[in-house]
Amino acid sequence: MNNQNWDYNEAVSKLAWQEFNDAFDISAIVPLYYQGAIAGSEFLTYNAAKLYFCLDFEAGVMFAYQIGGGFIAVYDENNVNSMWMANNACMHDGVNSNVATNNVQQNIFYFGRISQSIFTHMKFIGYRITIT
Repeated sequence: MNNQNWDYNEAVSKLAWQEFNDAFDISAIVPLYYQGAIAGSEFLTYNAAKLYFCLDFEAGVMFAYQIGGGFIAVYDENNVNSMWMANNACMHDGVNSNVATNNVQQNIFYFGRISQSIFTHMKFIGYRITIT
């Protein structure tokens, strides 16, 4: 791994964490690693006292659906949609059931909950934050 990239990523995550910490009154921080199904996961439910600080997020699908891309909608601390992650290349080819590409990935952001279309599984590395 290129040390310059690692130093840059570490600096960005520290700056983002400082800004996050300044913006919210934090009462608990729990490291969280999750890899599994999106359906039924805690990330789908809004709770005004809970946020996720994400260092690495990836969502994917292991098989093709219909033509058109899937999305992950990201909601902020007020349960307002703040970001979309979409991959319009994630599509069924109509003949061989192939998928061109099948994932979305994002680093260093926070959210209150997510919703999804098409994507079935995810990886989250970060923290569950309780705010007061």
